[in-house]
Amino acid sequence: PSVALAAIDAGIPTVVSLHDFNLVCPRNHLLDRWGSYCGIPANPNVCGACLGWDLQEIRAWRLISQSVLSRADRVIVPDPTVSELMGRAVTMPPAETMEMIEPIGHDFAPATMQAPTSRKLRRRVLIPGRIEAPHKGGLLITELVERLVSHDVEVHSIGTDDVADRNGVVVHGSYDPRDLMGLMESIDADLGIIPSIVPETFSLTLSELWAAGIPVLAGNIGAVARRITATRAGWVTKATDAGGLAHAVLEILRDPAAVMQARTNAVIASTLA
Repeated sequence: PSVALAAIDAGIPTVVSLHDFNLVCPRNHLLDRWGSYCGIPANPNVCGACLGWDLQEIRAWRLISQSVLSRADRVIVPDPTVSELMGRAVTMPPAETMEMIEPIGHDFAPATMQAPTSRKLRRRVLIPGRIEAPHKGGLLITELVERLVSHDVEVHSIGTDDVADRNGVVVHGSYDPRDLMGLMESIDADLGIIPSIVPETFSLTLSELWAAGIPVLAGNIGAVARRITATRAGWVTKATDAGGLAHAVLEILRDPAAVMQARTNAVIASTLA
């Protein structure tokens, strides 16, 4: 936050875009030193212990952030959950002075997959993105895949080469963004999984899955959960471990009618995202 403050002090017009939680904590994704989502503790002493800082250091960081937020010419948030979460640690500007602008992803053509009413359940899931990072759920992916495959669920991975290729698993690896829609439509998964264990500030991955008509299962935190709940284009779960996520997938697949409805909602949501 000190760089933004220096610009403001120099009289340079400054726009602050809150695409992560850096103004609250230098651990931008709110993953604590033990590898768990911290939830932004109310007691700053807890934050200091996690960072190895004393109380004055964490207070100084947030005072600078407070000054940046109150003095910037514009403050942009990609989703209302960002300001709600950050408000646990710093005073956010009044809602009317902030502007919500959703990130712009690739311009995708409308989905061309089968109409939901004519589609049979595949018992197939898609885990997209570079999920090897711990905050993206990287530490639970191997066990999650093993649990799903053991229950005859076919797992597809795109965007990373870190998932082990084995029976029941198809690793598509890196891709050209121009080919993404065709790739996802050819996979034709029943649902996608976004296994992030911390709150996302928006998630273009969610928008991309919806653009392909694929509903999504994700954790019950952050922008992804809010967007799914608002559109009913998927499911949210409190589970934060591989066993809980696998159980949630299997329960979803037990109700083909609900999956078909969520796919219809995903197509609708893609026109709004």
